[in-house]
Amino acid sequence: MEIATIIGGAGRMGSWCARFFANHYTVIITDKNTKAAEKFAKLHDLQFLSDQTLAVHRAKVVIVATPTKVTGTILRQITPELKRGTLVVEISSIKAPVLSSIRSLRKAGIKVLSIHPMYGPGVRTLKGRSVLAVTVPKHPEVTKILSIFQNDGARIVYCTPEKQDSLASIVLALPHLMNVGFIETLRSLRVDLDEVNSVAGTTFKLQLLLAEEIYNEDYENEISILRDSKMAVLKIFNQHTSTLVKLAAAHPKYLTRLLKSGRRLVETERSFSTSYERFNAAIEASLS
Repeated sequence: MEIATIIGGAGRMGSWCARFFANHYTVIITDKNTKAAEKFAKLHDLQFLSDQTLAVHRAKVVIVATPTKVTGTILRQITPELKRGTLVVEISSIKAPVLSSIRSLRKAGIKVLSIHPMYGPGVRTLKGRSVLAVTVPKHPEVTKILSIFQNDGARIVYCTPEKQDSLASIVLALPHLMNVGFIETLRSLRVDLDEVNSVAGTTFKLQLLLAEEIYNEDYENEISILRDSKMAVLKIFNQHTSTLVKLAAAHPKYLTRLLKSGRRLVETERSFSTSYERFNAAIEASLS
């Protein structure tokens, strides 16, 4: 089999990529955290190389699965080490910070597949999941990689870098910001989470579960999601939250109007009618 090198193979998404592609490529992982990478490689019967240059030079496919903050730098670092015909795959969640590096690789004659898997490393199946494909060059390994995703149930969605970042701001940065605010509020109130959760209803339990998952993420990746996203989305959220806090108690008619207009929006979602059942099913699953 062809060799695929995973840069950042000790990280959560890097290790997911290593396991995911192991049946289709001979996988080499490399990471600045050499101890964790070597341990992971032994555990999953993969190859490990501490020398990133050597790991890259051997590969037909190089997958860069690092926090967005450092992805651009790594792309530039590996450019001189790539063999002719090697495909580079980068999976950063925000594309704007890495676009200049992608362009530099393309000018050097290197094919770059830029994608964003719209799920975390804890998924068991890709059925119903989406993979955004931003730059899709003509290369035999591109067809193979996209097919691997599709055969596992994923849907490939083709979009521009601008569209990808707009979507990421809504589906990643917005809920992440909401949950960081949620936890900061609880922290300021000095609540005992075990005590509160023991008497909480389903709404709080599910909200806390979402927040806990976000706080399990790599800090560098989390910072990148919030820092590099389109700030207009986050500013709009802040504006509406501030207005809601100021007016809700004093103007119940305003709150009623807000709830009605919001309901008209959520009713347009195809599975809205089953939301209550799905909500409770999620809680039951988390408690089992």
